[in-house]
Amino acid sequence: MVKEKQPQNSFFDLLWGNLIPKNHELVRIKEKFDFSWIDRELERYYSASAVGRPPYPPRTIFLTLFLEIYANLSDHEVEEQLRYNALYRYFAGLPLEETVPDYSTLSVFRGRLGEEGFRRLFERFVEELEKAGLISHRLKIVDATHVLANARARSRLGIVRQAQGKLRAAMRRDNREFYEELLTEEQKREGSRRMDQEEEENPTVLAEEIGRLREMLAKAQGERFSEAVVELSKGIEELLFLTDRSVGSLTDVDAAFGYKSKDKPFYGYKVHTVTNESEIVTTVETMPGNVNEGQDLPRLLAQEEERGLSGDVALADKLYGSGENREEIRKELGMQEVIPAHDVTVQAEAFQYDPSTQSLRCPEGKTAIGQSPHPEGKLFYFSVRDCGGCPGASGCPSFSARDGRARVLMSLDRQLRLESPLSPDLQKALFRFRTTVERIYGKAKKWHDFSTARYRGRWRMAVHAFLTFFMLNAKKALRILEGRCPLRPQKLVSLGYG
Repeated sequence: MVKEKQPQNSFFDLLWGNLIPKNHELVRIKEKFDFSWIDRELERYYSASAVGRPPYPPRTIFLTLFLEIYANLSDHEVEEQLRYNALYRYFAGLPLEETVPDYSTLSVFRGRLGEEGFRRLFERFVEELEKAGLISHRLKIVDATHVLANARARSRLGIVRQAQGKLRAAMRRDNREFYEELLTEEQKREGSRRMDQEEEENPTVLAEEIGRLREMLAKAQGERFSEAVVELSKGIEELLFLTDRSVGSLTDVDAAFGYKSKDKPFYGYKVHTVTNESEIVTTVETMPGNVNEGQDLPRLLAQEEERGLSGDVALADKLYGSGENREEIRKELGMQEVIPAHDVTVQAEAFQYDPSTQSLRCPEGKTAIGQSPHPEGKLFYFSVRDCGGCPGASGCPSFSARDGRARVLMSLDRQLRLESPLSPDLQKALFRFRTTVERIYGKAKKWHDFSTARYRGRWRMAVHAFLTFFMLNAKKALRILEGRCPLRPQKLVSLGYG
């Protein structure tokens, strides 16, 4: 995986030495890491193809896409750069006399590999870094970041009009003469209106536009239009009228509305990652913006373990804080976790729980006389005699006047938090390393345009994510290999996680 030292009179010295800066980051990545495995890994995507072997090695096309993310270039821009930029040619493996792949070649390559092909390349690179000893994963840091869709979110009225515009354009291209016959004078005037024009959401106007769209759908599914138009109309009909999906735009129907925080909605995707103290991202998953990623924590960690990337402590924010997550992490994966409480209840927090005796004591020093199972944990109850004479009964958040006693729900989440073998001070110190993933997201968004999707559709967004974190992993692994940053932070080593 890591290249051996090259002879002094290498190809680099003879041909490229005067053309490219030897100390450039891209040159160092090219010289330090052997990417020849990419060609072997992608053989199956070409061997059964009717078009035979590709005109360019798959490695060259992939590294060209790497350059796009690295330098924030489009398909057209990277094609132009490769024509005269010797540094980029060298990195992609293109001889000076060879023609460059055009933008359509890059698009076809993405479609050929799809999400799973890029996932395999990403995971294989992680395997190579692991073999080279460039990853330390005592900590598993799990988080998700939002990415805005490459589409404008619309109102319901705007979506209906967008659907009319798409259908009208398809019908006109397919059978213009028949399409013109179908239109009334009013519809022709409407057709000249900008279909992305938004109006205030008016129920009457919306109902009228929905009626027009239904008429268009019925006409489009007639015998005079091609199968492509029929399929388009059926797809629109199903999406807008036959499912419960909340669609924000027909430009990217896979994106969804989600929340960055309680009062900050967004339209797009979430990218879920697992990283470590080395700042190498080892798992990437892409989902619509409305998916709750908190329940996926044990599954992601289990997948890491299956790939030989097991860790000791999982770090995550309070979104992942649940008794079910903690229990599965400890019992099924043999790990510990440092996760804040998702929902701190005043009732339970005012009482002291002793994990060794599984007993609960109230603020007045009285101990619960019993407990019963509850769907969310354990329900402790105190004696009527203790509660009846308690001076603080009127202010007790758990006191029931009807029963004459206090009942306290000890959730599984709080119970397991209190039973953690990690001391509160150690948990606090370890949790500081969770900012590692925030730095990675910050770099991706500030320097590599990861705030907004490059492509439309969930699987294409996944390709964008795999390329981005592949590139960031290469940059970070290079720094570790060159001794510019440690494999693991010294502060973590001092905590006993060396």
